[in-house]
Order: sequence, then structure tokens, then C-alpha cells
Amino acid sequence: MSLRSASALGRHVICRSCESYSTLEKAIYPAVRRNVIRGNSGASLQKRWNSSTSPKPLGERIAEKYNLPIFRVNSDRLQLIEQPSKFYEKLLDIIRNSKKRIFLASLYIGKTEHELISALSSSLKERKELKVTILVDRLRSTREGDYRDGEKSTESCASLLAGLQSQFPNQVEIRAFRAPDLPAWLETLVGKRFVEGWGLQHMKIYGGDDSVMISGANLSNDYFTNRRDRYLFMDDKTVSDYLYELLMTASRYSYSLRATGTPSQHASYQLDWDEGARLDMKIDEQPTGPTGWKRRMGSQVERMTYEWKQRTEAARPTDSDSMDIVPLIQMGPMKVQQETTCVPEVLSYANERPNSQLYFTTGYFSINPQYAEWILKGQFQSEMITASPKANGFYGSKGVSRHLPAAYTWLTNRFWDKLVAKNRQDQVKINEWNKQGWTYHAKGIWFSPKVDSKPTLTLLGSSNFGIRSAKLDLECTFLIDAHRSSKLQTRLQEEIDELKRDAKDQVGQEMFERPERKVHWGVKVAARIIRRML
Repeated sequence: MSLRSASALGRHVICRSCESYSTLEKAIYPAVRRNVIRGNSGASLQKRWNSSTSPKPLGERIAEKYNLPIFRVNSDRLQLIEQPSKFYEKLLDIIRNSKKRIFLASLYIGKTEHELISALSSSLKERKELKVTILVDRLRSTREGDYRDGEKSTESCASLLAGLQSQFPNQVEIRAFRAPDLPAWLETLVGKRFVEGWGLQHMKIYGGDDSVMISGANLSNDYFTNRRDRYLFMDDKTVSDYLYELLMTASRYSYSLRATGTPSQHASYQLDWDEGARLDMKIDEQPTGPTGWKRRMGSQVERMTYEWKQRTEAARPTDSDSMDIVPLIQMGPMKVQQETTCVPEVLSYANERPNSQLYFTTGYFSINPQYAEWILKGQFQSEMITASPKANGFYGSKGVSRHLPAAYTWLTNRFWDKLVAKNRQDQVKINEWNKQGWTYHAKGIWFSPKVDSKPTLTLLGSSNFGIRSAKLDLECTFLIDAHRSSKLQTRLQEEIDELKRDAKDQVGQEMFERPERKVHWGVKVAARIIRRML
């Protein structure tokens, strides 16, 4: 691999003035901002937490410490879905049964997902009062460029959604998020695909009326058939309302996609910055332009977090078979850092219990150094699962992207070397997931209080727990405390067992010495340069 190819690999992976606060914000939210948005983990707070005379469950402790909302949901209203096909079936059920609202947030929708669009169209035709809001990433959804009628090469997620919007202009609102502070000249210079590395809308929220799913899966054929991920379905109005408001908040700072062509399966479109005027939400701030809105968006997420904390405190039922859900929003450019503040608390909690067990999985082994350090120095047992090169979504692809599986192999090798240096290789096991004809996209953390016990806590959502998730993308992950629910604990254990069933190849020195695992120096150089975008 030449230096020129290494540079091209870097470019490919790159694909993957502030308003003042209102008087109300100045009066109420400063302390909330210190804890929720910036992540205050100072010694005084840690001391108060550790010295509590009546320790609360971990989910409650984290929510209380960082002023986050906490939702208590009965286990009968929650379902962990095990297969991509079941995820797709549940998604179609939500669409077909919703009467008032459908709200979807994804990186993109596959440009050939006509069955999905047809299901939306049928529901819209049957129910004139139904409103559909879809949030996608602008760069990823317009990668193919402007749509030209009759030219299949120009069909895209955006043109597909424009086709739906053209048929139901008063019922469908399409929003396209574009990373802040991304100059137009950079997009022109490196192209839409490469510039995606500067940040994406990465949340995966799929809701209708009072039901909602949160996942790491996007909406395209491979995620419905042979790409392994995780999926959580909830039939709970309060959680659904919260995620709807989160989606609408992000949509407010996104472009409105409007069809300009005649109604058809795909249509031409334009993208307008409309200040959120077309959204079904109250807009009480002064208008803002398409640049310079980061702080305002962060402030609005902060206010939303504070208000939902108050609401959930006032109405938190006690149920013997329920679980606590703490949403963790991560929007690095807006200084919203709930995930990167709270995940270390989970790892610290595990570290205080040497007999505990931590499971960690990600399809892309580029772990946030903050998390990696806890695993490297921790007293707890760890099992990690990542994609084998053949289960990596870029395996066998054309061009420089074919080198990406090797880049993740190199990052795994570096982590393994650190384990050996700290003599932790017996406490931390890493296995690669591989299943013929499938790719691996699952991500999550599970905590068990004892090595042989079932998990009592998990993190599930869109985050890959890497530097990119922390710094660049919009993410939503649920921290789920299941200490009261034996049903969910059993299901979480089954989920781990299912993932481990196809993760047989153990990472170690022998693996890295195999001829096919040798990584070209050019890949190593490129991966080091663009590490935060992997």
C-alpha cells in the first residue's frame, strides 16, 4: 500500500457566534449545564456519592448525580428483539398501526427501500390526521448528488424521501441534519462522501404514537436481513414522548427537504433552512441562521433534559418487575456529553467490585481512550466482542475502503499489546464475531455484579463508544438498569449468549501473526492520522 493509497484511505474514512441565554436559562440552568452538558465528575460529588448511607441502584445514582431524567418501565412493555428480520417486522408494525404520529431518525434510509416507503404511504392515505417526521443526515442522504429524473445513478435517500413528501406535502416533514461549522468549501474540496467524517446525525429512533424502538441499525436492506445489531422496543407513552421531543429538537436545527418535482417514487428536491417553522413544535427563541447555532442547540437540549428530569421525578411509579431507563445524549459539537460522562461511572462502579463481569461489544474496534483505560486498569473481568475482518461492513469493498478492516485489526492489536503490558490478558478476553454471509454492527455494554450472574445493567443505542461518537456525531444511547427485573436480566443474558455463539475466534498474539492479519504500514499511518474519525 503506497502513501498515496494511505492518504486516500484517510479521505475515505473521513466519510464515515453564539446567542446569549434567556433570562430564564440564566436563572435556572447553570448548575444543570455544569453537570449534564459538560459532565461534572469532581471529587466533592464523588465523595458525596460514595459516602451515601443508603446506596441507590446505579441507574438512579447516575441520574441523580448528573441531573438526568429516569424512566421506569414495566418489563412487560419492553422487548429486546433478536434478529434483523424481526426488527423490520416491528418497524412495519409501528408504521401500520400509528394513528397520529410517526417519527423516524436514522443516518439514512436505503434508496431502494420501496416497501418501507409504501407502508408509510398506505398509513398516510388511510389517516389524514397522521403526521410523519423523518430525520436523516444531509451529507449521507445526498451523497449521490442532485437527482435527475430517470437517471438511476442519481437516486438517493433524499430523492426517495422527496418522492414521499411530494405525495403528502401537508403530512410529511423531512429534515436533513448537517454538521455545524462545516464550511461549504470543504465539502466542495473533498466531496460529500469524504466530508462525512466531520460529523453525522447518527441517532436511531423509530417511533409511532406511544411505541418506539431505539437501535444501532439504519434503515436499509442489510440491516433488515443479515447485519447483526441490537434493538429495543418499548410500548410506553412517556418514553415515546421524550424521544419524539429529542428528534424534534434535532430537526429544528436541520434543513427542511421539500420536493420540487412531480410526485413519483423518486423526486427532485431542495433543502431550505427554515428555522424549524414547518415542525409541529413551539419555537420561542429568536431565529437563527444555518451557521453559529451550536450553543443554542446545546442549550435547548440542556433545557429539555432539565424539564424531563422534573417530569419523571414527579411521576415515577414503583413496580416490582420494572427497569429504569436513563437516556444518554451525546452531541460533541454542542458540548452535550452525557454518554462520556456517565459511561466512566459504570466502569468505575464495576471496578469497585472485583468479582463483577463486564461485556463490551462494537462493530468498529476504535474504543474511546477514556473507556479503554478503565478496562485496561480495572479489577473486573471483561469479555469483548468485535467484528472479524470478514464481518466488517467494508470487507471486500472496492477502492481504498477495502483497507478499513485491516485498520480495525491494527487498532485491536494495539489494544491487545496494552493488555499484555499491564498483564491483564487473562482478565480481558477479546473474541471476533464471524457468521457466513453476515456483517456485525452490534454495540453495547452489559454489567453483571458477579462473574457467573446475569446482567443487571446494559447500554444500548447508536453509539459505537469510540472517539467519533464522543466528539463528532449525534448519538442517543439508553442506560438500562434491570436490577428489579429478573425477566430482563434473563433476556440480557440470552442476548449475550446469542452474540457469543458466533464469536469463537479469540484475539491473541497467534492471531496477529497469521499472514492474512499482517497490516501494511501505510494503513497504520492512515489509521493513526484519522483515528478520531474511525
